[in-house]
Amino acid sequence: MSSQTNCPFLADRMLTERKFFVGRRDQIRFILSRMTNDQPTSVNVVGDRRVGKSSLLYHIYQSYEEQVTAYGRRAEEFVVVYLSLRDGNCRKPEDFYQAVADQLLQRQRVLSNPILAQPLQQSQLNGSKFFRAMDAWKQAKVLPVVCLDNFEELLDPESQFDDGFYDNLRALQGRSEIMLIIASRRKLREYKQKGRTSEFFNVSQTEVLQDLSESEAQDLVRLPDTQNPALSEERQQLALKWADRHPYLLQLAALYLWEARQFDKSNEWAQRRFEEDARGVPRRVNPARMVFMGIGRLGQWGQQLGDTADDWGNFLKGMVTLVLLGLALTGVVKWSNFGSFMQDFAGEILKNMQTQPDQKGEGK
Repeated sequence: MSSQTNCPFLADRMLTERKFFVGRRDQIRFILSRMTNDQPTSVNVVGDRRVGKSSLLYHIYQSYEEQVTAYGRRAEEFVVVYLSLRDGNCRKPEDFYQAVADQLLQRQRVLSNPILAQPLQQSQLNGSKFFRAMDAWKQAKVLPVVCLDNFEELLDPESQFDDGFYDNLRALQGRSEIMLIIASRRKLREYKQKGRTSEFFNVSQTEVLQDLSESEAQDLVRLPDTQNPALSEERQQLALKWADRHPYLLQLAALYLWEARQFDKSNEWAQRRFEEDARGVPRRVNPARMVFMGIGRLGQWGQQLGDTADDWGNFLKGMVTLVLLGLALTGVVKWSNFGSFMQDFAGEILKNMQTQPDQKGEGK
């Protein structure tokens, strides 16, 4: 286990350190394969809040130059930028075109090439000027790829983005003059059902972000390196248990477990902090896990003050309780027998509690 003092886990914002980005290999391949086609196709990355959409887009922006070579293409054929519409102050189409141009002009390769830079450096960049600029880029055989985050900002009722604006973007996409990687909470075609008529909302291919795979989740809790992880094996397993492969929750659980080690706190302290911050985070429903944990809680009667109860033991105790209760309700088992079982069960719990240490190191 690593003895480092810098925490490799981040839970309060988008990941910008490439070395700490793990997973999403299938999604990256999906996006890059569409980007490197002779006719590039825009991609709509869809997912709940805090599932990692922004981090994925930013990672594409950071790493595309090394990755496109695996698809037989040269990095010089692309310029990828990241634009958060939440930070871009885009209230009308001209704001959007200027924000995209500003991001492209921040790339040194664009600034050093007048063929690419000059069409974007015009004053009051509007739709027609932006259209001509993209024509110039196509003639130079360079594809601008815009990682467009927080797409819902364009749909604000107070904004001025009408179907004409979206039709212009659709035309640029159709001419292979621009590729958009759009992050949104809903699929673009669902927004068309709310009064939009532009075909822009139908052309992108969709990639839905969900939880990490099991191997990707394990890689995350082993940061900064699988050979030298910041967390012990025990705490890695706790993070996986609490977060159930959700990327943000894994970061959050690992962060508090790392802090517990650094500040000599208990795992229970870390779990309390985790559960407080995890409230309200959208999570994939796992019926089997819900049943398992629900039944397990029945077996935790009387052991709330203890922290050594095993989940499988709780599960079996709870299952036996439910089965016997059901048999008693149907008359197969006499209520007196069920009462005797519960009395013995309660006695066992009290006995176990008496064997636990008087103090559990609360708040350590």
